Amino acid sequence: MKGVLPYGLMLVLFGTVCRGLAAADAPDRATDPAAALTLGKAALEDGLYDVARRALQDCLEQLGDKDRHAALGRDAAVALLRLWHETRQPDQMLREIRARRGQIHRYLHQPDMVFWTGMALFDQGTWVEVADTLKDFEQAFPDSPYVGESFRLRGWSLVKHGDLEGAIRMFERFDALNLGRPVDQDRNRLDWARALLDAGRKAEAREVLGRLVRQSAPRPEVFTGRYWLARLDVDDGQWEAAIKGLLPLMDQAEADPTLRAQAALLIGRAYEVARVPANALPILQRGLSLATEPALRREIGFALGLLTLETGDREPGIALLRTLIREDPSDPQAEQALLRLAGILLETSRWGEAETEYRHYLETYNQVQGLAQANQGRGWALMKLERYPEAATAFIKASRLHPDPVEQAMCVFKAADAYFANRQYQLAMSWYRQLERDYPDHRMMKRAVFQVGECLVAEGSMDAAESHFRSMVERYADDPVAEEAMIRIASLRLERGLFEEALAAYTAYQERYPSGALSAEAWYGHGFALLRLARYGEAIRDFNHLIQTFPSSRLIDRAEYHVSSCYFGMGMEREAQNRWEAFLQAHPKSAWVPDVVYAIAQHAFNQRRYDVAEQRFKEFGDQYPERPEAPEALYWAGMAAVRRQERVRAVELFARLVRDFPDSDVIDRARFAQGDALTELGRFGDAIVVFDEIIQKYPASPLVPYAWGRKGDCQFTLGTDNSARYRESMDSYRVVVNTGNAALDLVLQAEYKIGRCLEKLGHREDAVEHYYRRVVIRYLDESRQGVHHTEMGKTWLTRAAFSAADLLVAAGDTRAAVNILKRLVESGVPASEEAAERLRRMNHETVSGPVDR
Repeated sequence: MKGVLPYGLMLVLFGTVCRGLAAADAPDRATDPAAALTLGKAALEDGLYDVARRALQDCLEQLGDKDRHAALGRDAAVALLRLWHETRQPDQMLREIRARRGQIHRYLHQPDMVFWTGMALFDQGTWVEVADTLKDFEQAFPDSPYVGESFRLRGWSLVKHGDLEGAIRMFERFDALNLGRPVDQDRNRLDWARALLDAGRKAEAREVLGRLVRQSAPRPEVFTGRYWLARLDVDDGQWEAAIKGLLPLMDQAEADPTLRAQAALLIGRAYEVARVPANALPILQRGLSLATEPALRREIGFALGLLTLETGDREPGIALLRTLIREDPSDPQAEQALLRLAGILLETSRWGEAETEYRHYLETYNQVQGLAQANQGRGWALMKLERYPEAATAFIKASRLHPDPVEQAMCVFKAADAYFANRQYQLAMSWYRQLERDYPDHRMMKRAVFQVGECLVAEGSMDAAESHFRSMVERYADDPVAEEAMIRIASLRLERGLFEEALAAYTAYQERYPSGALSAEAWYGHGFALLRLARYGEAIRDFNHLIQTFPSSRLIDRAEYHVSSCYFGMGMEREAQNRWEAFLQAHPKSAWVPDVVYAIAQHAFNQRRYDVAEQRFKEFGDQYPERPEAPEALYWAGMAAVRRQERVRAVELFARLVRDFPDSDVIDRARFAQGDALTELGRFGDAIVVFDEIIQKYPASPLVPYAWGRKGDCQFTLGTDNSARYRESMDSYRVVVNTGNAALDLVLQAEYKIGRCLEKLGHREDAVEHYYRRVVIRYLDESRQGVHHTEMGKTWLTRAAFSAADLLVAAGDTRAAVNILKRLVESGVPASEEAAERLRRMNHETVSGPVDR
C-alpha cells in the first residue's frame, strides 16, 4: 500500500522506547561521570554521534568498577547501545554485549543483553536468529520494560522472514497485553494492520485501523491510520467514503504535511473517478503546496496537470505538464503525460503543437507501445498540417510497432490516405492493397478496396476505375459498400460526360436499392444526368423528389439550384428567376450564389472538376464582362487549365485577362501565374519578361519580391549555357533580400540560392561563408529572438547547412562541417535527425554537445 512506512523505517519509532530506557534517573550528583553522561545523552538526542560516543565512553571509563554507580553505568551503557543501533553498527553492538570484561557488559542486566542482542541481529538482517534470541522473552523476564518491544521486534523480524502469520500473532499479543505507552500502541496497530494487509486479511486490517482512528488524540499514527483506511476504501471502490475520511485530515494542522499531500492526491483521484473533477482541482493544488518531497510533488503535479487537461481551461495544465516533463523526462510519469498532452493538443485541433510534442516523445523515449502511439498521433497531426509524406512515414512506423493488429491495420490505411493526399497514387494503392491482403477482417478493409478505385480515378484511369468498382459490387453484394460502388460508377460516368451511361447506372442503383442508404445521391445524380441530357422536365421531377423525400439531405441546395437551371434550360427564365430569389432567401451562404454560371464554375473548381470549371469560368468571362467577377473568372479559368496540366491554354487565358481587363486588381496575380506556367513550359526567357512586367508595372504588389525570386530562378536555369546568368540571378535574389516587406522564408530562400550561384561560379569558399552567415546564423539568431519560421524557412536552413557542410567536407575541413551540422541538430528542424545521422557517419560520438566557438 502506497504511503505506508517501510518496516525498516519503523525501527526509528522504536527510538522513543530506547530513549526512555536510557533516561533512567541518574544520581543527583555533580560528578564528572554524571556530567559526561548528560553531555552524551544530549548529543545523542541531537544526532551528534561522535560527541555522544566519546562522552558516554568517558563516563563508563570514569565509573570503572564502582558498584555504587551501577544505575549510572547502566544508563550510559544502554545509551551507547542505542547510539550503535541508530548509526547502524550491529557488529560493534554484539562485540560489546558479548565481551564479558568490557565496559558495557559489567553494567548491563540480562534482559538488556538479550534484547539488544536481538536488536543487533535485526540490524544485521538475520531475521531467524532474532526470533530465536527473543523467544520466550516475556516468560524469562516478565518484569522487563523490554517485554512489549520484544513482541514488536520479533514481529518485524517475522515479517522480514516472510512469516506474516507469526508476525501478526506478535503484534496482536502486544495489543492484547496493553503494553507500552499510547503512542507505542498506536504504532503497533499500524504494524499489525500492515502485516494483515500483506497477508490478504483486509477486513481484519480495516478493523484494527478502525480501532486506531477512533481515538481523538491528534497523533501522527492516528492520521496515518486514517489515510490507510481511505486507501482501503479506494481499493474497494468506495470513493465517497474515502473522500469523507480524508477531507478532515486536510484541515489537521498537526498532521505531517507530506501525509496531507498524499491525502490530497488520493482525494483528487477519488473525485476524478466520481466524475467531479472540478472538486479535485483545488484539493490537488493544495496538496502541491503542501508537498516538499520531490517525487510526491511531481506525482501530484502530474495528476493536477492531466486533470486540468480535461477541463475547459487547459492552458495551466499544459504549462504545468511541460515544466514537469522538461525537469525530468526520465520519470515514467513524464513519458505517459507527454503522450496525453500530445493527444489533448491533437483532439483540440492544435496540430502544430501536437506534432511537436509527439516528436519530442519519439526523440526521448524507446518504449515500443509508446513509440507506436506517438508515431500514430504524429501522423494524424501531420495530415492536418498537410505534410503528407511525413505523415505517411509516421503511420508506417506506427504500423510496424503496434502490437495490436487492429491498430496496425488502421495505420496502414492512414499511410495510404497520406500518399493519396500527396497525389502519390501508386504508393497509395500499394498500401491499400496491403491492408486488404494482410488484414482481411479489419473494418477498414473494404474502404481500402474502395480507395484503390479512387486512386485509379485520380490517375485518370477511368475505365479501370469503373471496372474496379463493378467488381466490388459483385464481390460485396450484400454489403453497404456495394451501394457506394454503384453510386461511384454512376458519378464517374457523370464526370466523364457519359450522361446516358450515368443515367443507366443511377437507374440500376434505384432498381436494386429502392430504399437504399444512398438514395438521395442516386436521385440527385439521376436528375443531374437528365439535366445534362437536356431532359429538363424529367430532371425537375427527380430533383423535386429529392427535395420532398430527403429534406435533411446535404444535396438539397444543389437540387434547388439545378431545378432553376432546368427552368433556364427550358427557357422558363421567369420561373428560374423566382426560384433563384427563393434560393438566395433559403440558402444565403450557398456556394451557388450570386451568379449561375459563376457558381457552377466555382463549385466545379473546388471539387477539382477542372474541365468543367475552366469551361464555366471562361463562359462567365465571355458572357458577363461588365461584372466585377469577370476578371476573377478568367483568372480561375486559367488556374483550372494549370491544374489540368494544360499550360499552353492557361497562358492564353491569362493573356486574355490582361488584354480585356488591363485595370483589374488581379493582373499581378494573373501575370505571376502566367510566368509560372511559362517556366513549366521551359520558356524561361518569356517568363523573365512577364516577371519584369510585374516588377515594373505593379511595384506595390505583394508579389513583387516573389517575382524577383522567380526571375532569379529562370536566370539560374539559363546559367547552364551561360555562366553570366548566375551573376544576373544573384542580382535578382539580392533584390529579394533587400526588400523590406519580403517574407522571411522568401528571404532565406533567396540567400540560399545566392550561395548556389556562388557554387556554380566556382567560388566555394564564398559559398560556404554565405550559406553559413546569411542563412544558418541568421535563422538561428532570429529564432533566439522569438521569430517564428515557417516550414519553408526550415527547409532553406536545412539545405544551406547541408550544402555548406558538403563543401567543407569536400575541402577537407571536417571539423567545421561537424559544427554546422550540430547547429542544424540543435535547431530542432525536421531534418535534425538526418543531420544527426550524418554526424554519426562522420564518426563523432555526440550530436548534442556545444558548437565549437
